[in-house]
This record gives sequence, structure tokens and C-alpha cells, in this order.
Amino acid sequence: MVVAKFNATAKYNSSVANATVSVRKVATNVTVNNITGKVNDKVTIKATVVGENKKPVNSGNVIFKVNGTTLKDANGSTLVLKVNNGSASTTMNAPKSWANRNLSLVAVYNGNDVYNKSESKAGRISITNHDANLTILTNSMVARGGQMVQFIVIVSEDSKLVNGGSVIFKLNGETIKDAAGKTVTAKVVNGVGMVNYTIPEGISAKNLTLTSVYSASGYNRVEGNGSLFIEKSNVYIVSEPVKTKTNTTKFSARILNLNNLPIKGNTMVSIKVNGVTVGSTTAVNGVINTTIKTPFKAGTYDLQIIAGQNNRYNAAKATTALVINR
Repeated sequence: MVVAKFNATAKYNSSVANATVSVRKVATNVTVNNITGKVNDKVTIKATVVGENKKPVNSGNVIFKVNGTTLKDANGSTLVLKVNNGSASTTMNAPKSWANRNLSLVAVYNGNDVYNKSESKAGRISITNHDANLTILTNSMVARGGQMVQFIVIVSEDSKLVNGGSVIFKLNGETIKDAAGKTVTAKVVNGVGMVNYTIPEGISAKNLTLTSVYSASGYNRVEGNGSLFIEKSNVYIVSEPVKTKTNTTKFSARILNLNNLPIKGNTMVSIKVNGVTVGSTTAVNGVINTTIKTPFKAGTYDLQIIAGQNNRYNAAKATTALVINR
């Protein structure tokens, strides 16, 4: 309301005139930026607020809504940003919950005694997971049953080493596990994931596909492939001198691997005396138990044991003494 007064003089009486004036708040317009990036990357959320004269607004606050849910700060309180020179912004790490989703971003200006409240049109949020690259350093390895090997993988992104996450390894699609049947997992530190693994004793010679699988929060699952060639293991035969008085004699020996453990499976064995075959048998899990022909005169002879090769082990020979006392 406007009040006008007129001072009276000797000729005029004083009077008062009243009028009502309406004061209109300034309309505002809010816009938001679209957001693109990857999980855990720093992104900037920004709102621009201008008046109807296109001039920047310098007062009031802005809040943001993502898919209709008000954005919170680290303490769980509504994130309220002051408008300064027409803008309000904050920088944050893109959360994993935003990844690979169709999200909208809206800014709400709260207004004040000068400016009207307004709400922006929806902007878009496009956040994706990171993609890592795997390089198996121990590709094309050659190993034997019972041998301890190291599987090593390098994890990188855009030529930079990745720190964090974990890797597992598979042989021909079978995940490597420990003695308790639990999957063996290696943490990735400064780009390197490493697992120590003992090749099963008695494994057949063959070429295996070595697969490494990397997983981490904010990263897409990724696999890398290499190879591991299993070659036949060397073995040796342990036998004591044999003494006999008869034409047939019980004979026993053992076939061991280079770790001094009995070999696995069945192995064909032949036995010769001075170069003449006197018996043959099948060793089971490295144990030879058989009876050989010994129709010889009294004396000492060369007793040779020959273990044939198979798909697991190389052939082996050993010579001991056959002593005949008549």
C-alpha cells in the first residue's frame, strides 16, 4: 500500500490518499547438465539458475533428485547447495548403484522473497562400469605332474595398472581350488594377481587352456586366456637284489616320481635276466608284485626292470642283481 500526504497551508486543508501496489516475484529457470562417466570416477552435478531477464540468480538454494529420490550428502542429509552467480554444483564419485541404468537428474530451486521456485527439465545420467585388460604372463608354460607353478596375470586399464579386485584361474574350464575344495583367489595389487598351484600328480600329458577371470566393484567381469602344456613326468624304479633257490621267484619293486612318491595308475612292466624276458606284469599305483621264472644255474645275474611309458609318465629302467643259490 502507498500512502500520499499533502501538507496544508493557510489556504488548503491537509488530506491523505491511499493506493495498493502489487509486487511480483521474479520468475526463474533452472537447467541441469547431463552426466556421463564410469563408476567411482569424479563427476560434477551442476544446476544453472537465471531470472526471467536471463541474468544469473545470486540467492537461494538448489537440491537434486535422481530418479525422483533426493540426493544426499555423505552424512545422509539432503544435499543443499547455495546458488552463486547463477550456478550451484558439487563433485562426487559416481556410485556403483548408478551403473548401467537409465537415470534422470532434476534440480529444484527453492526460491525466496525475490525469486519464484522452479524445477528443471530432466537431464540424463549415464554411468558405466570400467573395462580392464588381462595379460597372462605365464602363458605357454610347460610343467609336469607334482610340480609347483605360479600363474601370474597383469590387470590394466588404458595402459594403467589396476589396484584392487581379485582374480581366479581355471584349467580347461575347471576353477582351481585348494585342498579343502575352496576356490583359490588372488588379490590384485599394483596390477598383479598371482596364484601358486601344484600340478596334480599323475595328470596326463596334454595341452590345457589356462583362463584368468578378473572381478572388482565398478568393473565388468573380464577373462583372459593362455595355455599350459603338461608333459610326461620322469620316474625311477627302486628294487632290492633278489635271492632265490627255486625256478620261480616272487619279485617286488616300486616306481616313484621325482618327488619320491608312488606314481598313479597302471604301468606295464617287463623283467629281464641277462637280456632275456622272464616275466611281465602291470604295476598298480607304482607297486610291482609278480612272480618271475628263474630256472638258472647258481650264480649272479643282471636283473633288469623296464617300466613302459604311458600318457602320464616316461619310460624308466633299473638294474639290480639276481642271486641264485642251488
